[in-house]
Order: sequence, then structure tokens, then C-alpha cells
Amino acid sequence: MMELPVPVLTLWARRVIQGLRNIEAAKPTRMAVTPAWMKTLRDELLKANWSRERKRLCWAVCTMLFSGSFRSIEILPPHKDSFAGDSSLVGRDITLRKEKVNGSWSTFFLINLRHPKESKTSARKSTVVEVFEQSGEGAWFCPVKAFTAFKRVVRAGEIKPDQPVFRDENGLGYTRTAFNADIRQLLGKRLDYSSGGGIASHCFRAGK
Repeated sequence: MMELPVPVLTLWARRVIQGLRNIEAAKPTRMAVTPAWMKTLRDELLKANWSRERKRLCWAVCTMLFSGSFRSIEILPPHKDSFAGDSSLVGRDITLRKEKVNGSWSTFFLINLRHPKESKTSARKSTVVEVFEQSGEGAWFCPVKAFTAFKRVVRAGEIKPDQPVFRDENGLGYTRTAFNADIRQLLGKRLDYSSGGGIASHCFRAGK
């Protein structure tokens, strides 16, 4: 790079150079989903001319991503008609629990993530995430209430242990592509998506 004889770059040297290129490259600013944006999404969902099943599915995913700081690939199937059995979130991976926490009863989900991204750099092959119900001022974006409402109207309240948790009323997997398309439709009048920016699934994690 300094007009010296070209050295044999190590793996880490190549990664540093690629990192510098990524920093210098012009990229759309990643927005963070805040409670204010969650409120906007909820308001737009209420006005949308969608089926009740589709609204509750979308909102359940929004609250789960936001409250659990999940990557979309950790809870949504990659394809609408097939899924990765070793990594997709299926029915047996989510358990509703009610226990006493600091003397008060709390309801929460235990969500087993199989092969999360962090497992590549650690010996752990899976991790369990606790997602608690929200009360008081945050009750309106409670993931427990949103998931319960979704489950009540989709597939007669049945989440099969060996099938993706998030499927639509037709039984098809609710993919990241489908979720992002729904978010874009809800917020398209409020945000400029033409430059590649806006809010998408990764923004729910960025807001944490």
C-alpha cells in the first residue's frame, strides 16, 4: 500500500483492510427502532387494510424482535415453504413460564436459539433468551400479550413443536423478506426507502 514490495497478508491483515473499506464505503444510515417508532408501527397497523391474522402476526414479530433484541434470522424461517430444522425457531423452542421474580409473579418466554451467530466464536451451540411481559407504560408493546393474541387467531391457536413459530394464516413461513415488505408498506409514506435506508428487521436490534 506504500509502494513497497507486496507482502503476504495474513488473514487478520486482510480483515482489517476489508473493515477499512466497509467504513469508508457510503452506506445508508441504519435507523434504530425506538418506542416512538413502535408506536408509529402500531398506529399504522391499526389503520392498515389487512386481515386480523396478518396484523397480529406482524405485531407479534415486531414486539419479539424489539424486546428480545433478536436477529430476524433467529426467529423467522428463511423460506415460506421450507425451513432449516437446526436453526429456525420452531414450536418446541418457545416456552411460556410464570414465576416469582423479586417477590412478584412475572410471565415470560424462554426462547431457545439453536446455533445463534455468537456460537461461531464460542463453544456453546445454543442459548436461551428470556423475554418478559411488559406492564405499566410499556404494556402496549408487551411481547407476551402480542404473541398470545397472534396465537389465538392463527391456526386455531396451535403452534406445532416441529414447525416454524411464525407462520401466516395459510400455514406458510413468515420470512424476513415478507416481514420487511410489510414494514415498508406500513412506513413507506413516512420514510424514504428509495436510497436504501428506512426501517427493516435489523433496525429492531439496533434500537437496543
